[in-house]
Amino acid sequence: MFKDLCAARYSCRSYTSQPVEREKLQYIMECVRLAPSAVNRQPWRFVVVDDERLQILYRAYARDWIRTAPAIIVCLAEKTAAWVRPSDGKNHADVDVAIATEHLVLAAAEQGLGTCWVCNFDAPLLAAEFPVPAGFEAVALLPIGYPADTATPNSQPKNKKTDQKNIAMKRRDFLRTGVAASAALALPQNLVAAAPGDIPASKNSTYERRQRQEPFHLGMAGYTFRHFDIDQALAFMKRLDVHYLCIKDFHLPLEASAEQIAAFKQKLAEAGVVGYGVGPIYMKSEAEVDRAFAYAKRVGVSLLVGVPNYELLDYAEKAVKQYDIRLAIHLHGPDMKVQGSDRFLYPDATDIWENIKDRDPRMGMCLDIGHNLRYGSDSLRDLKRYHTRVFDMHMKDVTGNTKADRSVELGRGVIDFSEYVRLMRKVGYVGSVSLEYEKDMKDPFFGICESVGYFRGICAATK
Repeated sequence: MFKDLCAARYSCRSYTSQPVEREKLQYIMECVRLAPSAVNRQPWRFVVVDDERLQILYRAYARDWIRTAPAIIVCLAEKTAAWVRPSDGKNHADVDVAIATEHLVLAAAEQGLGTCWVCNFDAPLLAAEFPVPAGFEAVALLPIGYPADTATPNSQPKNKKTDQKNIAMKRRDFLRTGVAASAALALPQNLVAAAPGDIPASKNSTYERRQRQEPFHLGMAGYTFRHFDIDQALAFMKRLDVHYLCIKDFHLPLEASAEQIAAFKQKLAEAGVVGYGVGPIYMKSEAEVDRAFAYAKRVGVSLLVGVPNYELLDYAEKAVKQYDIRLAIHLHGPDMKVQGSDRFLYPDATDIWENIKDRDPRMGMCLDIGHNLRYGSDSLRDLKRYHTRVFDMHMKDVTGNTKADRSVELGRGVIDFSEYVRLMRKVGYVGSVSLEYEKDMKDPFFGICESVGYFRGICAATK
């Protein structure tokens, strides 16, 4: 029973030296991935540390017992990616990370592992010395391992009592309270809290079952709004209920000041939109590589969609390591050639893969499924082959697999989006799927609405 699992978990402060199996860590992290978060933003990252970086964590939390754990998980929050409550500006990053961390400790207990939730660490020291990705901050440290024989639960009983009066509260009593009555009037009748005797004999089949959240999220490529300012773009996204945007430099210039970036991010927050990455940004010199990565760092994102010239890949790799920012190289199908050559510039996913497969794992691709197909490549096959290096996706439908074919509304072309969605789930893709709508770009709104509605319908129909 779940209650038994909750009772079995305790704060473990003594561990054996036995390493935690990779399979168990993967299982635990899959449980973390399934944790709920506000608007499904999942503004977290969990870093398993079992190497020399442990010394930093020991300094940040100077207790002898923590050194017995074979690994420590650093629980990170990305506040800029979290949902912000419009009424009072409450940022839910810490709440979301706490929920996910609770999933983690319970999953660990199920696997016979001990954990201890540590918040009393030296946050300034950790921020200064531990290599945290840009935009993230540490919320908790979580030592994890097999409990030693000396590890025992705290003998002090839990000071938590269940108020049976609240559980058995009659609906008529609930409705007597003014605020609660107002809340009840806003809910479907079958969702109002009720005692067992008040539950209807049969369920009303008219009510829709709540769909489970997808591991990926729907977004918009900023290029879609090239003829519109950021205020118009955000207003439209808000009406569409789309909350992820890949930022283009015509909305936020590469040379933007700190004040301009802060004002831009405030606009995004007010619209409930997360700028999850920047780009595409083209890089034809080392100076342009430096400028692109410095821009991403200032904006506070961990993903740069970019197009460095082939001869700059070594230099771009150094920047990836220096800034700890992932580079997703954008493919262009049969539309762009290397200057002074008949060779196409990153025409498909395979070309990018061949150029990054032996490089830093933070170098990957932005898989544009429409352009990939127009080059004659199989986007479903390529997602399956290269999914470990697919960091971002640009979604469009096209009329065929040649250069002469064009972009159309989703569902009106040749791409089988039902298979595409099923494959994203199967390979565990967790990034953004951003609509890049390139038809009627001066009047795109009806086509965008049709495409977003079609994609959401496909997601619902294939669950």
